[in-house]
Amino acid sequence: LDVNDLYSCTMREALPVANFEWMTEDQIACLRIEVVPDNAPIIYILEVDLKYPYDLHDSHSDFPLAPAKKK
Repeated sequence: LDVNDLYSCTMREALPVANFEWMTEDQIACLRIEVVPDNAPIIYILEVDLKYPYDLHDSHSDFPLAPAKKK
């Protein structure tokens, strides 16, 4: 797995800098993130709770699928 160039790929994309809005609970309930196109004019930043099978942790230790900052 070649992950050396992932940082520069993200640097080519636009970053959100203004006009942030919170979504209502109804908007969140209706959101189908899997159908939002990559070039959509709206960017979603999601904070989620994941259930990640413990038996996969070792096999993904070099490239975690959902890194977390732990206290």
